[in-house]
Amino acid sequence: MNLKELGERAVIDEIWNALGEKVGYDDCAFIEQGSRYQLFTTDFVGEGTHFISDVAPYPLGEFIAGVNISDIVAMGGVPEFFMLSAFMPRDKNIDFIKGVINGIKHILDKYDMKYLGGDLKESSITGFAGFAIGHVEKNKIIRRVGASVGDKIFITSPLGKNAAYYYLWKEGLAEFEKVLEIEPRVKEGRALAGKAHTAMDTSDGLISALYQLQELNNLGFEVRFEDVPLHPKAEEVMEEFHISARVLLEFGGDYELLYTSSEHVLGYEIGEVVEEKINYGGKGYESFSKTLDQA
Repeated sequence: MNLKELGERAVIDEIWNALGEKVGYDDCAFIEQGSRYQLFTTDFVGEGTHFISDVAPYPLGEFIAGVNISDIVAMGGVPEFFMLSAFMPRDKNIDFIKGVINGIKHILDKYDMKYLGGDLKESSITGFAGFAIGHVEKNKIIRRVGASVGDKIFITSPLGKNAAYYYLWKEGLAEFEKVLEIEPRVKEGRALAGKAHTAMDTSDGLISALYQLQELNNLGFEVRFEDVPLHPKAEEVMEEFHISARVLLEFGGDYELLYTSSEHVLGYEIGEVVEEKINYGGKGYESFSKTLDQA
């Protein structure tokens, strides 16, 4: 069976099965360190999947740092350190590498993080694996499991901007770099720490996040789609290209925080946790899966 037939999450299951272990699927790995947990995460950004070959390096660097930081804050954590492994062809201009690093540095400086180095190798295409380290107090960690029936479901900000810019780029109406513009919700993640019962970022889209949280909690995450806030650019693209909100919400790339809580901490209320799982007609975006063929 090939990877396309399995999909990303089934492949991950196979990896852990091969290791003879079963773990919780959180945004970060974490280990105990006194009164807090040290958080570790790595996220890969590759040519052809996440960016085009002639992408501007500075916004690409910002994106690479941002997607890794997003995992730290989804668990209520404080991002502290960053490392980078990269591979690229030998004829790549040094200015490209410097541009990527400058973009990364801008984001790290914004959140008072330190760069610790990494690894560089030659390859036929370009790719980057970021590695971020952070921490969170033991009594404030937010995991993907912990929802209860009656919890309200919230999203930190309107969705669909990045998907909208992707469709505009395909039509030649926007620069590709607009697709890469994200803002890891550092402040929001810290505000949710110790208050949210569950959380994860929407890097793979709202539908994917709902599916995963339902499976992990064995509960239903019932969302009222009419209450899901959409970015003005998303609404513009929906009207111009006759694209449904569902398509944009399956795309991903927003990096907002989806969380459950018994209280409204911040953001927009969009649903409620119920006993029975909701059939959303699919799993949403998933690497290796046929969902990619529909983008």
